[in-house]
Amino acid sequence: MEAKRAKVFAASAVVSLLVLLVVLWICLGPSTASYIVSGLVFAAILAILAWVLTLYTALDRMQMSAARWSALEREELRVEYSFLRKVAGLPIKFRLDDLVVATDNFQALVGRGSSASVFRGILDDGTPVAVKRIEAAERGDREFRSEVSAIASIQHVNLVRLLGYCIVPGGPKFLVYEFVANGSLDKWIFPSARKDHDGCRRCLPWAVRYRAAVDVAKALSYLHHDCRARVLHLDVKPENILLDEGFRAVVADFGLSKLMGKDESRVVTTIRGTRGYLAPEWIIGSGVSDKSDIYSYGMVLLEMVGGRRCVQLVDGEVASRRKWSYFPQIVSEKVRQGSMMEVVDERLKSVEGPPDEKEVRTLVHVALWCIQEKAETRPSMARVVDMLEGRIAVDEDPPKPDMIISSLLSPEPDGFDEAGAKDRHAAAAGMLELDTQSATTYSLDVSILRPVEFGRSYVVRPKGRHQATIVWLHGLGDNGASCSHLVETLPLPNIKWICPTAPTRPVAMFGGFACTAWFDIGEISEDGADDVDGMDASAAHIANLLSSEPPDVKLGIGGFSMGAAAALYSATCFTHGKYGNGSVYPINLSAVVGLSGWLPCSRSLRTKVDSSQDAARRAASLPLLVCHGRGDGVVPYAHGERSAEVLRMSGFRNLTFKTFNGLEHYTTPEEMDAVCKWLTARLRLDASRS
Repeated sequence: MEAKRAKVFAASAVVSLLVLLVVLWICLGPSTASYIVSGLVFAAILAILAWVLTLYTALDRMQMSAARWSALEREELRVEYSFLRKVAGLPIKFRLDDLVVATDNFQALVGRGSSASVFRGILDDGTPVAVKRIEAAERGDREFRSEVSAIASIQHVNLVRLLGYCIVPGGPKFLVYEFVANGSLDKWIFPSARKDHDGCRRCLPWAVRYRAAVDVAKALSYLHHDCRARVLHLDVKPENILLDEGFRAVVADFGLSKLMGKDESRVVTTIRGTRGYLAPEWIIGSGVSDKSDIYSYGMVLLEMVGGRRCVQLVDGEVASRRKWSYFPQIVSEKVRQGSMMEVVDERLKSVEGPPDEKEVRTLVHVALWCIQEKAETRPSMARVVDMLEGRIAVDEDPPKPDMIISSLLSPEPDGFDEAGAKDRHAAAAGMLELDTQSATTYSLDVSILRPVEFGRSYVVRPKGRHQATIVWLHGLGDNGASCSHLVETLPLPNIKWICPTAPTRPVAMFGGFACTAWFDIGEISEDGADDVDGMDASAAHIANLLSSEPPDVKLGIGGFSMGAAAALYSATCFTHGKYGNGSVYPINLSAVVGLSGWLPCSRSLRTKVDSSQDAARRAASLPLLVCHGRGDGVVPYAHGERSAEVLRMSGFRNLTFKTFNGLEHYTTPEEMDAVCKWLTARLRLDASRS
């Protein structure tokens, strides 16, 4: 503003002087007075120009100085803001560009999971960070922000700091954590061929392991007891326990845990933990609590003692013939035999000699208390801390774990009666046999006996003229009753619904724990092993349920999640005319529906269909409806999309694939409305109730 005024004043003065000079020359003409006045005018003009130049130079210097001060102030504010952020623990909303620069365009990959990748980076204030990029749309933006805000305010020396987040509309979400130098605990307690820079293989000394056990217990105790809203971690495992520069343990990846009110005893959520660490109550769907974290913590303690996984695959490529080694059972037996030190990691002896037996006993007994099947018998994390630090005594005689998997893996004495063992174990699980070798090596031979014991079937009678019968299959860990409640509400009065309950069997995905399942599964993958025996048994049971229906009634199969997989497998059996074991498939299907599921045995489907003209004809004529949500975090959308693609390539021309944006691993009225319309059209149902 001052520069503008000076410019106007100078211009006015110069113009006025020039006008005065012209007037004088006109009035006086060439004379001595005219020359004197002209000289004075020119001198005044030069003075004005010099003043303007000086003023502009001064203003320019002032602006440059102000800019420098502004830059310094911004730098000081940035440093101050960074300091306040670290002190207050406030979550920062980062820009994607900031994270791209910090991670050098996401070049330094630290680790990768099923739905997320972690990259190392450095913020502009020099803070090293770990940036977690979450690809799967597991939750909405609003829920994501609210949980990040709640978790980021939590501060504890044994919890990894969540510094901030970033949300890309329609793209991935990012969590920014402080970087922890020595990586995750699993790399230090489990044997590995990897060597450090000094040529030595990693093996965490016993004293550091025990201290890490206390650190993790304190972190979980803080989350469970000292926060305004209890925080359930729900994925406690060695991979989520990090070691800092001083090898103190910090618990990581709790930024998307479950918040639980102080007055709540249990909350219900979808299964999202890691097999081998899941508490039994979660697997059977009865809800989770802080005791679920305690169970996972107990499994981690045993792994720290033994330097091995609690659930390990010993032998068997085929899912139905796999042999598993269950470390908690080994530890329990050794404790009762008085030879507990035999389960300690052998590598510790070469590192520092045998560990302190009293500390081993404390850690083992606390672990066995933590993994009790009944949640109410597990100690609280506050009590665990007191036991580990010696403030209260540890019960020297923890009850023997009473889980089905535990009884199946119990060792037998030499010369035991194999037939008697089969009867005893079949009574416990209803469908398993234990061979002599697996019993003496504490491993399980999962072999399906015939007949398989299925659960109760629930029937919903048609309210109108009976035109179709559909067997509807529940998901993993569920039962037929919940399905019957769902289908009873559908506006399809001409359909009779049969909702069977799957057998209770050990499931490899859950580390061998038993729950209702149509077949065994280790992982949802096109490359994974298929439990053909289990799927054949379920397909035969479904066919048997439909075999007594009147001949003029159309038959169909549908299901959700694993139930959808079993339904699609039955569709392939119908198309091929045979079960996987070669027996004849007896039912003529008119419709098959799969919601949020996948296609088992997909690798060989096209070959089977192409090998027979009858199979190709049946595939082309069978109506199929496959639905999947893009937000499904349990059975990712890619599996549903790939299943539909394989079915089309295999000749299933009458296939409808429906996508639902934002739908996670559940059904919605919109999806069920689409199912009703599709069934009405494909089965040619009428609306008559007569």
